[in-house]
Amino acid sequence: MIEYGPNPVSNSFEDFIISNGCTLENLWTYGKTEVGTFDWLKLKLGRYNIEFKEDNSDKKDRLIYCATPSRLASKTTEIMDFVQKQGQAGLHPFNALPFNYFEGGFVSREKTIEYCLRLIDISDEFWMFGVSDGTLQEIVHSIRTKKPTRFFLEFDPDWKKVYQENEKKYGHPLDGILKDKSAPNITTISIS
Repeated sequence: MIEYGPNPVSNSFEDFIISNGCTLENLWTYGKTEVGTFDWLKLKLGRYNIEFKEDNSDKKDRLIYCATPSRLASKTTEIMDFVQKQGQAGLHPFNALPFNYFEGGFVSREKTIEYCLRLIDISDEFWMFGVSDGTLQEIVHSIRTKKPTRFFLEFDPDWKKVYQENEKKYGHPLDGILKDKSAPNITTISIS
């Protein structure tokens, strides 16, 4: 992460570029959070590519949306424990929106998905623990809203098969991300 501290060297993005010998034509940024601080910065200086990536290890107690297929409902506690061990606060849709009262109750599946997307909006990060029709809707929303995202697909042994089954409906929203591990807002990819 590029941080200027209490006495910034530069107060603007363009000052930072110029002070480092870059031109705007050679710069790509992802996840700009405020002037002078970036989640991800990729510079091209001549033939050199320089990447700066935010270190999230000191970010604790962030609200994490835990995208999980309903077929993995039995792993909800395991996933919540995993998130807590990372020093984060898990927001699991199965706990927030119990099936019997929402999707399986008087609230429709479509409305429940809408509520899930709203929960993603209030979360600090989106962590995906498996692939299903619902989690693909959620990841498409997460990508569109540029939510910082992490993948922990080892929780879902069938993720590849389910992903292929849903390709006609959603296309391939994960393909570019999974191939390019330096994609914007993607901080961790852990895939078995």
